[in-house]
Amino acid sequence: MREMIGKKLLIVASFFVLVGILAAPAFAQCVGDPQNVVWNGWSFQFIRPCKTQTTTSGGNGGGIELRNGVFNGKQVFFKLHTPILNVRYQGDACGPYRDWQYQESNFQCVGTVVAGQGRCNGAAVTNCNNPPGGDVGSFTGVAVDTSSPDYLVLTTVLSAGWYRYQLEYYFYANGALRPAVKWTGVPNPCLNNSHLHSIFWRIDFDIEGSANNEIAEFNDPPLSPGYTFNYPWDILFTEQARMKDTALSRFWRQRNRGTNRAYLVYSPETYTALFGPLPPFGIGNVDGVAVPFQRQDIWGLLYNGALQEETNDCAGTPALCTLTTGVWPHLDRFVDQTSDINQMVGQDLVFWYSASHAHPGSPTAPACDEVNGPYLTPDPDGPAW
Repeated sequence: MREMIGKKLLIVASFFVLVGILAAPAFAQCVGDPQNVVWNGWSFQFIRPCKTQTTTSGGNGGGIELRNGVFNGKQVFFKLHTPILNVRYQGDACGPYRDWQYQESNFQCVGTVVAGQGRCNGAAVTNCNNPPGGDVGSFTGVAVDTSSPDYLVLTTVLSAGWYRYQLEYYFYANGALRPAVKWTGVPNPCLNNSHLHSIFWRIDFDIEGSANNEIAEFNDPPLSPGYTFNYPWDILFTEQARMKDTALSRFWRQRNRGTNRAYLVYSPETYTALFGPLPPFGIGNVDGVAVPFQRQDIWGLLYNGALQEETNDCAGTPALCTLTTGVWPHLDRFVDQTSDINQMVGQDLVFWYSASHAHPGSPTAPACDEVNGPYLTPDPDGPAW
């Protein structure tokens, strides 16, 4: 049985100096307890961003941290957050940076604020709703909006220097969920230069428990024609990184081998091509593919209780984390392909998913371009959820 997720994690302070991130501000101790949400078969907890600096092993925070997700009484995930977020400018005119995700920025929430908890039950109105840009409103924390009959959405706005990151999580009554991010900022000379944002979601699925899970990949046509074992799925027997491939309709599945229930992980491009976009309809149905410093698109890893999570990806390896390279994800160092061929079969697993978005240089703050993260849906071929 795992220890409770709220245990204190090791924070390696030297990491911040080593990797050359933007200087994170001194931040007052924030308040608030884990918040419970129950809606249309879903139940889960969230932690407001300002509390996550001490719940991510890299110390950069993780935006809205979701915990203990259950759908129709069955466990879906243990923890879901965004511990790594990078920015690289063309020609390294500024940065590069690994940004923190624990400094909450103010926005307006039209609803009821829960005193002392950083929670508002209502709709978020952010700087993305204010075309001239700038910060709006006076609420900081997480808005929980149930006004749509189709979905529930959690929204927060984060500040890292001149950047503003609007993070969202959408939950659907059929068991689907998807994260999204909107990118903008306030005027700064660095924004005159073209730059690329990359974000990494860490999804600790526990499909009906932490044990006896497996990850598999679907391709159409299959990568190995005539190979019929588990067709059309290719099981990830060992830890590894993979790339998205819309041409092959590539997506992934994490399944409980005992109950056969599973969740599917689609890129928004693949999901939209197969089924059309999940609501709300918008411009965010692409999320890019990995560029060299982004390394890969997805990683399938064993859960490691000693590490707790892989966000302290420079720890113990200073050669990896120089001033310029320390901002890049070093998740490949956690991939162990020397172990038993079945090391990932029937285990407690972690799924990483990355997305990116480019902004052209401009003297004005960029528009709130939306990038959807992975579309996570119950597997219709397994038992009903």
